Amino acid sequence: MPWKIQIGERSFPIFRNISKPLAQRPTHLAHGEPPWVQADPTWVHGALNHGLRKPGGGWFVLDASARIQAPRKFVIHGQELVAWRAEGHVCVAPAACPHLGADLSCASVRKKSQQGTGQSRDVLVCPWHGLELGAKGRGAWQPYNTCDDGVLCWVQLPPTITGLDERLTQHPLAVPQPDHFIPGVLRKVVKCDPQDVIANRLDPWHSAANQPQRPARVTLLDRTEESIAVRAAFRVLGPLVVEVDATFHCSDPRTVVMTIVQGEGAGSMVCTHATPMGPGETAIVEVTYAVSDRPEFSKILPWVARVVSPVLEYRANLLWKGDQDYAERRYALRTMGKNRGIAKETQVVARGPGQLLPLARKQASETSANRTGVHGFDPNGFVANAGSNRSGFNRSGSNGSRSNRPGRLSARRRSNPPLLS
Repeated sequence: MPWKIQIGERSFPIFRNISKPLAQRPTHLAHGEPPWVQADPTWVHGALNHGLRKPGGGWFVLDASARIQAPRKFVIHGQELVAWRAEGHVCVAPAACPHLGADLSCASVRKKSQQGTGQSRDVLVCPWHGLELGAKGRGAWQPYNTCDDGVLCWVQLPPTITGLDERLTQHPLAVPQPDHFIPGVLRKVVKCDPQDVIANRLDPWHSAANQPQRPARVTLLDRTEESIAVRAAFRVLGPLVVEVDATFHCSDPRTVVMTIVQGEGAGSMVCTHATPMGPGETAIVEVTYAVSDRPEFSKILPWVARVVSPVLEYRANLLWKGDQDYAERRYALRTMGKNRGIAKETQVVARGPGQLLPLARKQASETSANRTGVHGFDPNGFVANAGSNRSGFNRSGSNGSRSNRPGRLSARRRSNPPLLS
């Protein structure tokens, strides 16, 4: 059976679901529209703003807790941190030695016996002068609060370091983990801000045509102000796919959660955490909680976890090869928009249920459209409909000069087409 059908000059894939049929759900929001219609830019930006306003508790994800053993350096909001294990617990503190600023990620950990008790404790030994630092700190050098949930290691930083107006909480505001699961953790550094990573994950439709590891088909089922439900068909082999229903939502300002609610692997989750390292640099820590309702799953879990976990991490890395381009492209366009004088305010204005837009950027976009007849790229990362006038902007960002009027393009303009039209 051919898995493509030819209609005129275009070919369309025919997919066959090999998983158990899913319960029918209304798809009145989609009506069979192509991905670029279903991926409503207004909703993506509104859901992003909604997530950014959620409490974060001052908690940030470092990496898989199993990967933190010897002293290791991390950077969050420009602050260098060192993470190490002492008495089996993860400790995180400033990476600069309080003596003369040595890099403590190059330090060693050794046992030190406590006089009179017969017990010993792990201490961090400075590589320059041998200063011993423990989990109790020394003067102004004090470890931060940490949390090890069995899969990830979290650290809590005060607002004096992050500059964020977040009320500190006792524990991370994370979604509950499944009862039985196989974890897979990917850590990757990308050149963008956390909001660009979040926007990427709130758009499950992108790159389906040119990335085989992405869903072959995504259909919008339901949508609220902060979450969406979709039916996704994941490729298995050729035209064979497995269909699942999944939801996407932000659990905190730096996390997007995808949950499979129906189909094979129901209960599985993918939590994408975006930890800011500095301006234009973010550490993505994505953890997959693989779950199955098959009776034998819990019995073979200890034996298959060592094999399945690397596979989950490998697939996540394949996905992020394309998603990284998406997030970094969005960041580049946002920063170019700021450099061109587009308003930076983040005030939002309602345009109807579930539709939010930044007020200043909306006005800037309307002004641009009135001048050129083109609705181009919004600095928050979405494209509106393009008009017939494709004169675009020159390098200075203006469009009122004689050489830039429609029908009188200069040689420079012909050799340098507009960025987006």
